Amino acid sequence: MILILILNVTSACELLLQDGVIIENMHDIPYTFSVGPEVCSCMTAVCTAVRGVCPSLPLGVQILSSANQQALAVALASGSVFTSVQLLLSCI
Repeated sequence: MILILILNVTSACELLLQDGVIIENMHDIPYTFSVGPEVCSCMTAVCTAVRGVCPSLPLGVQILSSANQQALAVALASGSVFTSVQLLLSCI
């Protein structure tokens, strides 16, 4: 079922000439403030599948709970080209 959804969404994005697609674990239940390895592995699998279907479409990753380091790891592992960073603060 997930593969069918990936094929439908990515085909629509290519037809609509989108600038890119961002994959996010929206509505991930239960919502926690610590992201485990299962989230990273699942997101990597989904992003890799999307990359395989649409190799030229710019692909991004966002993982809820401000999991910016995990999103970067997923992006690197799956060949994604950007991440959406939530609540990035730097110390002055």
